Amino acid sequence: MNLVKDFLADFDKEWIKEHLINLYRLERKQNFPYYEKAARYAYELMKAEGFEAELLDFPADGKTVYQDKTCPIGWDCTEGTLYVISGSGAYDGQNICDYEKEPLSVAKHSVALPEGGIDTYVFTESQMKAGVDVEGAFVLLNQTTRPAGAIIKMILDLGAIGWISDFQEEGITTDIDAVYWCNANTESGSWVATLKDRDFTSYQVSPRVAYSLRRGCEGGGVRVRATCNGRRYETKQYATTGFLPGEEDKEVWVLSHLYEPLIDDNSNGVIGSIAILKALRNLQQAGKIKLKYGVRL
Repeated sequence: MNLVKDFLADFDKEWIKEHLINLYRLERKQNFPYYEKAARYAYELMKAEGFEAELLDFPADGKTVYQDKTCPIGWDCTEGTLYVISGSGAYDGQNICDYEKEPLSVAKHSVALPEGGIDTYVFTESQMKAGVDVEGAFVLLNQTTRPAGAIIKMILDLGAIGWISDFQEEGITTDIDAVYWCNANTESGSWVATLKDRDFTSYQVSPRVAYSLRRGCEGGGVRVRATCNGRRYETKQYATTGFLPGEEDKEVWVLSHLYEPLIDDNSNGVIGSIAILKALRNLQQAGKIKLKYGVRL
C-alpha cells in the first residue's frame, strides 16, 4: 500500500492536465496532418522528460496489410459547411455544420464537393426506404441508426451524396445540443477507410437540429447548400515509443492509442502513460523500487 501511495503522490496533476489538453486540441481536427502533430507531440514530450524515444512511420495508403489489418487511407479537411436554404423552419438561413468551428461535424473521410458547394435536397431514411429517389441528395438517418455498414452501402448504391446523422450512443450521450463523434464511417464497419471504400460527403448534427430537419422533410422538403474540401490520399501514419530500461533484457508494455479526438478517448491515456513512466523512473531513482524488466510505452 505504501508503494501505491508513493506512486500516486508522484503524479503531477497540473502537468498531466496541461499536456492532455494540448494533445486533445491537436487530435480534435481528426485529420492526418494533425495526427502527425499529435504523434510528434508525444514523442517530443518523452524526449524532453529524458526517456529513450523513437518515432515510427507506417503507410497510410489504404492497401498495405499487417496481419489481418489494412492500413487506412490518409484524409485531410480544412473546410466543410452545411447551410440550410429552406424548409427546416428554425434553422433556415443558418450553417448547421462548420468544420472550422466544430471539426466533428464533418464525417471523417468525407471527400470534396465542387468549388462553391452544391445545392440539393435532404430526405429522411424512412423516405429513402419508402422509395423516394435520393440520387444527388443527402439522407437524414434515423437517430438510432449508426452511420456504418449496410446503411452506408444502401445510401451510396442509391446514388446519394452521403448522409446527415444525429446518432448518439445510448447511455453515453444524451445532450440534445451535442454533436456526436462517429468513427468507422465505412461500408465494411471497419475502423478505417481503405481504398475499397466509396466516396461520400457527410455531416454530423445535434439531435435538436435533426428534429427540425426531419419535420421539414416530412412537411414539404429541406434544401441545403453543402461545401467540403476533404480529400483522401496516400501518406504516412505515425506511432511513437518510449522506454525505461530494467535489469533484464525483457520488456513490459504499456499501451495507449493516439488519433481519436476526445479527452477520454484517448488523450488522457497517452499522457497518463507517460506520467506512469515518469513515476516509475522517479521511484527507481529514489531507491523505492527496482525494475526487473524494462517498461515500454
